[in-house]
Amino acid sequence: MLEGAKCVWSTTLSTSLHWEAYTLKSLPSHFQTDYLVELNLPDSSVETLWSGTQDLRKLRHLNLNRCRQLAEIPDLSKAKSLETLCLCDCESLVELHSSLWHLNDLVKLSMRNCTKLKNLPRNISLKSLKTLSLDGCTSIAEFPFVSDNVEELGLSWTAIEVVPPSIECLSKLRDLRLSQCKRLKNLPDTLGGLKSLRHLWLGNSPNVTIFPVLGNGIETLALNGTAIEEVPSTIGDKLSLVFLDMSECQRLQNFPPGLSNLKNLKFLYLRGCTNITELPQIAGEMRKLDLYGTSIKKYGFLSEDEALVMRNRDMDFLKGFLTRYVRNYKKNRNSR
Repeated sequence: MLEGAKCVWSTTLSTSLHWEAYTLKSLPSHFQTDYLVELNLPDSSVETLWSGTQDLRKLRHLNLNRCRQLAEIPDLSKAKSLETLCLCDCESLVELHSSLWHLNDLVKLSMRNCTKLKNLPRNISLKSLKTLSLDGCTSIAEFPFVSDNVEELGLSWTAIEVVPPSIECLSKLRDLRLSQCKRLKNLPDTLGGLKSLRHLWLGNSPNVTIFPVLGNGIETLALNGTAIEEVPSTIGDKLSLVFLDMSECQRLQNFPPGLSNLKNLKFLYLRGCTNITELPQIAGEMRKLDLYGTSIKKYGFLSEDEALVMRNRDMDFLKGFLTRYVRNYKKNRNSR
């Protein structure tokens, strides 16, 4: 057994090895992998795991997070049962072994903040893959073509410029992250065909100028720091929307009336939207309404002095306050 390692043996001879901050540049040449099911070496100094091809038929989980000296991934062609591969913050990793793209049992591939990684295959057709995290891979410039089984796709802080219309093929996609993509242009209208999409993150992608076309099942929408000027009237169809962040959208104009249809909306952030002059017609019981830095002067039932105080502070409305606002709004609307 390797000294200092935590190794768990079951009656079936399957093993799990966890060795945090392993200090050598590779595992010993006599290290046996035949019955290895789980290998965890986070925060280690390894540059390579081993040479050649190892018998990894039992291996299901491989965690090399924060192995900042790791320069290469070994041949994984024998790891047919591998389900999760974690390579976050492997800052020296430039490319991945081609065997990786033939692991059809792989469910999760996480490579966040691999800043030198750039050479991904054009078509990642891993049929079992559900989660692909490339957030912070600043050298990635092309949108990856992935299996239509993918449910979570993280591409924030990448150099991607274009999301292809073929994204409509990702029929099971639930979570799409594209925040801090400084080169990213507007998203294709085919995004609206993704009926499973629930969460879209586009914050601080400054070249996005058009409100994205989305299905009505969207729940979380972060568009803060974009150059969007107008919210379409179809916003009123997003009845599942709970969270909407458009803070620091300095070109954004007033909202259409359709916002009042959103009974489930709990969080609305418009901080720093200097062109907003009218209070959005909200409905339901809000938890957070942030209007700091807008140009709103009238707040419904509030006096002008009260409105001025509200406009110049962080508007973290309490539930009771918002309930009172909504009741007054509905009362005034019904009396017309």
